[in-house]
Amino acid sequence: MRNRALTALAGLLLAGLIPGWVRGEVIEQIVAQVNNDIITLTQYNREKDTVLKQMRGRYQGDELTARYNETVKQILPTLINELLLVQKANEYGMSEDLDLEANAYLEDLMKQNSIPNMDALKQEMAKAGIVYADYYENLKRQILVSRIRGAIVRQRIKVMTGEVEKYYQDHIQEFTTPEQVELAEIVLYTKDKNVDEVRARINQVHQELQAGQAFTDLAKAFSDGPSAKDGGNIGSFPLSNLTPTIREVVQTLQPGQYSRVLEMEFGFEILQLVKRTAAVQRPLEEVRRDVEEKLFRIRLEPVMKEFMAELRKQAYVYVFPEFRGDYDPDAEPR
Repeated sequence: MRNRALTALAGLLLAGLIPGWVRGEVIEQIVAQVNNDIITLTQYNREKDTVLKQMRGRYQGDELTARYNETVKQILPTLINELLLVQKANEYGMSEDLDLEANAYLEDLMKQNSIPNMDALKQEMAKAGIVYADYYENLKRQILVSRIRGAIVRQRIKVMTGEVEKYYQDHIQEFTTPEQVELAEIVLYTKDKNVDEVRARINQVHQELQAGQAFTDLAKAFSDGPSAKDGGNIGSFPLSNLTPTIREVVQTLQPGQYSRVLEMEFGFEILQLVKRTAAVQRPLEEVRRDVEEKLFRIRLEPVMKEFMAELRKQAYVYVFPEFRGDYDPDAEPR
């Protein structure tokens, strides 16, 4: 259990929950100044290490080097943007009840990882190399970032009723469960066999079906497929996912009916339609909230870019010369 909690906590760290900057109380080398706050070398290096650890889990060798060199130029823009957002949140008086929200988050974290109390949580964090006090302060800052983003969304993004209805009509397939068909098969393979003999056998099986024999019994007795033990049942599929040839055959069947003998690349097959479930369109009122959220997400990125451009234009941002080689002010933040 402790290992699971440790892994989860370490994952949160690597996922960037800790934004990697602090206010400038510690005297050390400064990477950048953002209005009256600073980004220190310690925090900048910590963020770079976090990115590298993430990438090592996915890439190796030259690809790792190339992707890291590309991503490292996004780190300072990201840290600067986060700091600007926190400053704006404080300016708007959004720092009330930060401790309450942070503590609620930690309570959920402990429940999810079966950690009994705060002392145990701190122990698990220590094992993951996380200083609890730093984690807690950075968590509160991240909450501030979330609050200001939410305020921007509410202020600048409005989704009108007509837009919701238009999106719903234009993307009706997104809200429609496609027609499903449950199928069974009797299949005889021809590999390394006399094709004429196999054809004669499948035709005999088809005649027995016509004489009233149960499809499941014949599948168990004669089918070469792995579904034979299940009476030939191969499960349910969206009708649209079937190959054109199979779909054309299945569309002509009623539940319980079976097809003609089908000659396939692997041999011969008889299909039975076990069950058909009609397509179901979810009504607009049922999905209205989903549509609104989708439209919000579509608009969020350009709105945030516009807002961040305004903040950057109004702010004093200075990156010290020795760090400009890894800094691209036009790079997209992570």
